[in-house]
Amino acid sequence: MKSTYFKKNTKLFISNSQQGLTFIELIVVMSIFSIIASVVLFNFSSFSTNITSQNLAQEIALQIKQAQTDSISGNRSMVFERNGDNFEGAPTYGVRFNINQANADELDAHSMIYFADRNGNGVYDTTGSGCDYSVTGTECLAVIRMNTSDTIVGMCADADCDSGAHENTTATILFRRPFPDARLFVEDDGIPRSRVGITIRSPKGVERLITTTVLGQINVSNAVLPQQ
Repeated sequence: MKSTYFKKNTKLFISNSQQGLTFIELIVVMSIFSIIASVVLFNFSSFSTNITSQNLAQEIALQIKQAQTDSISGNRSMVFERNGDNFEGAPTYGVRFNINQANADELDAHSMIYFADRNGNGVYDTTGSGCDYSVTGTECLAVIRMNTSDTIVGMCADADCDSGAHENTTATILFRRPFPDARLFVEDDGIPRSRVGITIRSPKGVERLITTTVLGQINVSNAVLPQQ
């Protein structure tokens, strides 16, 4: 009798230990997994947005750097005129931005132009349409399109870059051999600036600022929020 009682209790113990989750416990576990998954996906989305914006900002900075390098190295993919502004006919390359919807640059908030300042007047000349001087007469060498949903939202100059104001719609950044210094202009007013910034923004509001100083220094940073 003692042996039989022990076996019955053993079976009872095994049966109780193998019971599954109750419905309420299952709901709780699923809720916890859902919360964890939501947090992970949100963080991944934010991380992906930051990386995309940073990569685009670096791409713009590299294009500006390319203009500086081509100028210093004396790259002569085009003939540069000798005149009062450029009496040596030195190679002069630059990058042009224009988000003004009523512009003749064939540019928008998702593009920029790499160009050669052939006549040395410090501006991007669009005597024709398209990007082939031999055919149209424009100084354009290449139109660079942005393949992301980020957009150029504005440009700043001098102290405005510190206050977060980026209300300008055009900017021209130029370099001329043999100096690494930059010639900086906004709004085509012909007034030299000490610093020019290009602000880009992601669909989620992440902003980056690409600044170029008159000394030819190029920097990428988080954009400063406008002062209230």
